[in-house]
Amino acid sequence: MRDARDTYGDPDDWEFFLHVCKDRTLTVRHKSEPVFNDVALPVARVPLRHVGKQVILALCSKQYEEHPQLPNQPWFKINYNGSDTEDGHNYLDYSDLDGVKAKIDEFLSSYFGIGNTTID
Repeated sequence: MRDARDTYGDPDDWEFFLHVCKDRTLTVRHKSEPVFNDVALPVARVPLRHVGKQVILALCSKQYEEHPQLPNQPWFKINYNGSDTEDGHNYLDYSDLDGVKAKIDEFLSSYFGIGNTTID
């Protein structure tokens, strides 16, 4: 079996990041692109944009209402239970990040043979 580094190169050189926001929105961006809302946190590095999109399609649910900061774009929330708030929303906080990272890492390892891509 080929090592993922043979296919994708050194993870430190990968130029795409998966970001998660407290409302569970998961996005992929190139390192030269700004974070869509200036507060989403990078949780994993991926070798190619389409790999990041496959992670999003596999681990998230598409949202059908308009996202205020992603107009006219499809957007997705990761299927991970965060902390319920009094207003009924389900948000992520810092204590949830390790679980989100583990879920992403497990998918990348299983489907692409890529492990240890999460960002500390």
